[in-house]
Amino acid sequence: MKTFQYTYNYDPSLYQFILSSNILNKKKDEPKIFKELVAGYTCKEIGKKFHYHERTIQNRRKEIYKKTEKYMLK
Repeated sequence: MKTFQYTYNYDPSLYQFILSSNILNKKKDEPKIFKELVAGYTCKEIGKKFHYHERTIQNRRKEIYKKTEKYMLK
């Protein structure tokens, strides 16, 4: 089974824009999770840090990726 590789590569100014705008859902802790993903942490590590199940972080990662995909450097 082939898995999708999520990579997060943003210009620093766009990264700050994403964090300061309403693109990410604060109720779901998406800005916090986004910061950790960009820093290179795994879903398992993020889950432990924020007391979520790894699968929850994986689902949030997918949502974050879809929301921010258009801002990434190609």
